[in-house]
Amino acid sequence: MKNKKILEIESLRIIVALLVAIYHIWMHKVSGGVDVFFVITGFLITKSLISTYDRTNTVQPVSFVQRLLKRLYPHIAIVIAFVVVTFSIISPQLQLKTFLLDIFASATYLQNWALISQYNSYIGSIDSSSIFKHLWATSVQGQFYVIWSALFLLLIKLTSKKSSILRTVLMIAFITIFVLSLIFSIYLTAVNQQNAYYNTFTRLFEFAAGAIMCLVYSKISVSKGVSNVFSIIGVFMILTMGLFLNIENLFPGYVALLPVLSVLLVLISTRSNEQSMFNQLLTNKYILALAPLAYPFYLWHWIVYVYSSIILQKKEFNIIEGFLIIIGGLLLAHISHLIIKNTRRRLPILGLMALAASLVIISNQTIQYQQIKDLDLNKKIAEDAYLEDTAFRGALDYQKQQQTYTDLKPAVNNAKHDIGTLYNDNCNQIAKKDEVISCDYGNRKSELKVALVGGSHTVQWFDPIKIIAEQRGFHLKTYTKLGCRFTAEKLKDQACVNWNQNVLKSLKKDQIDLVITNADINSPEYPTIPTGYLQQFKELKRQNINVIAFRDTPWFKKDTLKCVKENSDNVTQCQSDKNEVLSKEDKWLKMGQKPDNVTYADFTPVLCPNGKCSVVQGNVLMYWDSHHLTESYTKTMTLHIDEVIVQALNEL
Repeated sequence: MKNKKILEIESLRIIVALLVAIYHIWMHKVSGGVDVFFVITGFLITKSLISTYDRTNTVQPVSFVQRLLKRLYPHIAIVIAFVVVTFSIISPQLQLKTFLLDIFASATYLQNWALISQYNSYIGSIDSSSIFKHLWATSVQGQFYVIWSALFLLLIKLTSKKSSILRTVLMIAFITIFVLSLIFSIYLTAVNQQNAYYNTFTRLFEFAAGAIMCLVYSKISVSKGVSNVFSIIGVFMILTMGLFLNIENLFPGYVALLPVLSVLLVLISTRSNEQSMFNQLLTNKYILALAPLAYPFYLWHWIVYVYSSIILQKKEFNIIEGFLIIIGGLLLAHISHLIIKNTRRRLPILGLMALAASLVIISNQTIQYQQIKDLDLNKKIAEDAYLEDTAFRGALDYQKQQQTYTDLKPAVNNAKHDIGTLYNDNCNQIAKKDEVISCDYGNRKSELKVALVGGSHTVQWFDPIKIIAEQRGFHLKTYTKLGCRFTAEKLKDQACVNWNQNVLKSLKKDQIDLVITNADINSPEYPTIPTGYLQQFKELKRQNINVIAFRDTPWFKKDTLKCVKENSDNVTQCQSDKNEVLSKEDKWLKMGQKPDNVTYADFTPVLCPNGKCSVVQGNVLMYWDSHHLTESYTKTMTLHIDEVIVQALNEL
C-alpha cells in the first residue's frame, strides 16, 4: 500500500504539470494546478520530516534542505544556464541588468518576491521579462522547506523530544498556520490580489492542509466505493476548476480552498483496502512512466512556450503547435532528468553549461557597453547647435525675470507657426486614424534607438530631442498622434485606443531601447498619475524598454498671446502662480512605489522659477497657445533635456 499511495501522488503531479501547460498554452489563464503542488508538497515534506524524526529523534533543517536541494536544484540550474546561453539570440533587446537580477532571484528562490516588487502579473504579455516568471512557485516551495524544517526543530525542542505529545503539538501548529494564513490570504487578495498571488504567507495554508492530512492519513479508512467517488470528484475538480472560475483574479483567497479540497479527496481515496477502478486508472503504467518528469517538465514547459511565442511572434497556438510545445517540454525534461540522474556526468555538464552561460553574459555586457560607448555622451553640446541668435536666449536666462521686451522670438503674430518641425514633416497621425506613422532622425545607423511617443504635449519636445540625437549619435524615431496620449486607458476615441495598441507592437518590432513620453496629465480630472500611463510603463518594462517621462507643462487660464501683446512694457503681468496653472503637488513624487524602468523629469523649476510661471524668458515667447511650448523656446531648453537623456542612456 505504501508504494501504491506514493505512485498515486506521483501520477497526480505529472497530470497537474501537464494541466498547467495546457492552460498556459491554449487558455492563457491560471489552472490552480500550482496549488495542487503546494498541498502535495506539504503532505510529502511533513511525511519526510516525521520519518526523519522517528529514525533520529531530531530534525536538522540545514541538512534536510540540503538533501532536497541536491535533488531539485540541478534542474533549476540547467534551465537557467540554458536560458542564459540561448535567450539573447532570440531576444536581442535583452537588458542585462534586469536579466541578471531575474537570474539571481530565480537561483536564490526569491522570484516570487521579485515579481511582487515589479507589480508583475502571471498571465500577461510574453516577452524577455517573463522568461523566469513561472519559478515563483519553486521559490515559494524552497521557502516552505526552510520554514517547515525550522518549525519542526523548534517544536521538537519545545516538547523536549517527547514523541507522545509532538504530533499533538504539530497538529495545533498546522491548524493555527492554516487558519492565520487563510485569513491573511483572503484579506490580501481583496486589497492587493497581485501581491497575494505570489506571497509566500498567503500560500502557507495550502502546505498546512497537506501537513494536516499527513498527520491523520494513517487513521483514515474508506470503502472501495467511497474511494472511487472521492477520486473521481477530486480529479474532476482539479481538471475543471480553472475553466469555471476566474482564478487569476480571485486567487489565492478563499477560492484556493477548491484545489486544497480536491487534493485531500484524492489522498483520502487512497485509504481503501482495495484500489478503486479510478485509482487503478490514475496509476496506470503510462502515467507512471512520465511521473519522474513532473518537476522538470514544469520548469521547461514555460521556457518552450515563451521561446515559441517570441520566435513565432504569436500568443495563440493551434492544437498541433501547442502539442509540439508540450512534446518539446517533455523532451527537455527527459534530457535534464537523464543528466541529473547520472551523477558521474552531472558535475561536468553543469560546469560546462555554467562556463557557457558566463561567456554569454560577458559577451552581452561587452556588446551593450560598446553600444553606449559608441555614443558621444561626455561632451557638452555647443550653444550654436541649439541657439541661433544670442539675443534670444530663452531658458538659458530662466533665472532672470524679464519685465519688458522690444523684440521677441517668435513674434506674437507668428507664434502659431512656431509649433515644431515635426508638424512640417507630416509625422503626426491625425484624428480618426489608428495607423502608426514613424519618422527617423539622428544617426539612423546607430543600434541604440530612442522613441518619442505621445500626443501634442509630447510633440512639443521634439526639436531639442532631435538636436540631442544628432549631437549624441543615437537613432531617434517618432510615434505621435495629435489629440491622443500614450495610455492604456479605454477611451471613447477608439482610433486612439487602437493606435496605442499598434504603437506598442511597433516599439517591440523596431527594437526600441528608450521611450520619451509624458508622465502625467495637468488636469483636475487626473489628481494622480493616470492608471493607463502606468500600465503602458509596465508593458514597456515587459518589453525591456526604459522610459523618460516628462511632467506635463502649465496650462494657463488666460490668453497668453493677447496678454504679451498688450503688456510689452510689463510682461510680468502675464505670469501666473504655479499652483494656478499646475497641480499643487507633484503627482509623481506623491506616488508610492514607482516603476523602476522610468526616469522622471520635471522642468517646472525652469518654466516656473520662484513659483511664478513665465510666458517670456530671455526674449523668447514660451507658448504658442495657453499650454503648448514654442519650438524656439524648447530649443533653448536643450541642455536641461540633454542632462536627463544622458542619465537615462547611461542606465541602459
